[in-house]
Parts: sequence; structure tokens; C-alpha cells
Amino acid sequence: GDISRALAEFQTALKLNRSLDNRKGVAVSLLNIGRIYLESERYADARGVLEEAVSISESIGERQLMAEGYATTGKYHYASGNDLKAVEFIEKAIELDRKEGHKAVGGRLNILGLVNLRNGKVKEAEDIFKEALSYNMKSGNHIEIANSCRGMGDIVEAKEELKEAGEMFQKALDSDKLAGSSRKIGIDLARLGGVGLKGKRYKEALDYFMRAYDVNLNSDDMDAAARGIDNIIKVYKETGETDKAAFYEVQKERLLRGLH
Repeated sequence: GDISRALAEFQTALKLNRSLDNRKGVAVSLLNIGRIYLESERYADARGVLEEAVSISESIGERQLMAEGYATTGKYHYASGNDLKAVEFIEKAIELDRKEGHKAVGGRLNILGLVNLRNGKVKEAEDIFKEALSYNMKSGNHIEIANSCRGMGDIVEAKEELKEAGEMFQKALDSDKLAGSSRKIGIDLARLGGVGLKGKRYKEALDYFMRAYDVNLNSDDMDAAARGIDNIIKVYKETGETDKAAFYEVQKERLLRGLH
């Protein structure tokens, strides 16, 4: 979870690989730097390094690196809101993965599912997430298993199938805990809280929102922690506990001023 240190290490690796004319090493380092930029929402910075990573991978014919480069570029376009480009690159990655027998197909399908979901193609998205989950279960990729479950949870929650949504978000949480991803754990807990709130199970919702807030606060994700406080306030307002809602409004102000 130490993004700045990871970035520094990858940049050192990039410098070393460039000094040795290690083209594969350069492509790997660029790809890792691009992923860090995406994680940090530094999309303008991500674009250039990902373009170079793909270009080098293609020039040296490293097919697995090509697939990784296409997929990560697809994630960049998805995050930037360019869904047509996202689909183009993700499908190139999937085609190459299937041809080469790579195990990363499930992760690519998860992004394709998100694009379809964002464009209102709910049935298509659901089918894609189910296929993705099957691939990810076989490969044992906990991060992507969680992403598949979260996507399916979003779909069934939108259908007001709250019990099923809760089950999918719980599976996502279990997998993210195995992967040790604090950011995703916070997201899963907040999703579970949202399902509880929709079902008017206020005690359950509050417990999940409190846990999400605690995770985000202690992993230094202040924006997510602030959103977590908003969720806590929402529960207290719905239960008529205005004094507790007011207390957390003060806590949010302190958090945003860096006084937590």
C-alpha cells in the first residue's frame, strides 16, 4: 500500500534497465509505473508510459507483455471515460490471452463487464462477470475474484435482490482480505453497508460503514474516509439520532482539515 515508495522503486528499475538496454525490463518497468499512476488517478502521467510499454512489447514480440500492455491501456481508457477505446484494447488483450493460453483472461473480462455495465448493457455485463469469475476461480486470482463478485453484486443490487447482493459483496470482501487490499476492503465494506441501509437494517449498515471508515482512515485514504463518514451520518439521520449525526459532521470537518 506504499504507493510513493513503489513508484520510486519502479523508476529506479526503469533507469537501470534503460542503462543496460534491457528492452523487456524497460517495458515491464513502464507497465508497473503506468499501473501505479492509474492507482493514483494520475491519468495524464499514465498515458505516455503505457504507450511506450505497448510499443516496446510489440517491437520485441513479447506476447504476454503485449497482452498486459493492451489490458492496462484498456483500464486507462475506462478510467478516462473513453469506453470505445477501452473495449478495443481489452478485446485485443483477451484475443491474445486466449490464443496464448494466458491465465489473465478473467481480469480482462472484469473490465469489459464494467464498461458494459456503465453503458446500461446489464445482461451482457452479468454474463461477462460470470465468465470472468469462472476463469478467476480456476486461476486462484483473489483480486480478480473479488472484482467479479463486486461487479455481480452491483448488478443484483440494482435489481433490488439485496440478499444476493450481500452474498456477492461478502465474497468480494473475503477475497480482498486474502489479497490484502485495504482500498478494496474499504469498498466492499461500504457496499455491504449500502445493502444493509437499503434493507433498513440500520445496525448492520452502521457496523459495516464504521468498519469501512476505520480501514480507510488507517490506510491513509482520507477521501474514502470522508465518504465513509457521510455514510455513517446518513444512517444516524435515518434513525433520527441527530446528535450522533452532528458529532460525525464535526469529525468530517476535522478530517478534511487534517486533524483526525
